[in-house]
Amino acid sequence: MTFRSAVCCLLLLTAAAEADDRVTVDITGPKNDDSVQEVTDVVGKVSNPKAQVWLVIKPQRSTDCWIQSPAAVGKDGKWSVAAHFGDRNTHNESFELIAIANPKDDKTHEGKARCWPGAMSKSKAVNVKRE
Repeated sequence: MTFRSAVCCLLLLTAAAEADDRVTVDITGPKNDDSVQEVTDVVGKVSNPKAQVWLVIKPQRSTDCWIQSPAAVGKDGKWSVAAHFGDRNTHNESFELIAIANPKDDKTHEGKARCWPGAMSKSKAVNVKRE
């Protein structure tokens, strides 16, 4: 094997290993434009069941995000979390949701945060409304 062939093989193996490390995360419920309650279960799917999944909620009228408790992830990659949309006095407010997988900051914790936390993967945004 020539040096050039060895380098090509090494690059291909590295690319394949990196592809295996990629994680995708999706929110499957609620859907866009759904109504939510003060506490609503948010569910989804992550490609690697060993991934850490966090749900991030941003009230439309705010520049801050609220990171929810870590999601419970099953062996099949399905995840869920009881998400809080304001308090009992919150009405007619819209929220944007994004699920993140494997946050870049090891100190990610629930509570108020700057939008949007960095992560290996982020879901598409879902917009919901609290009636």
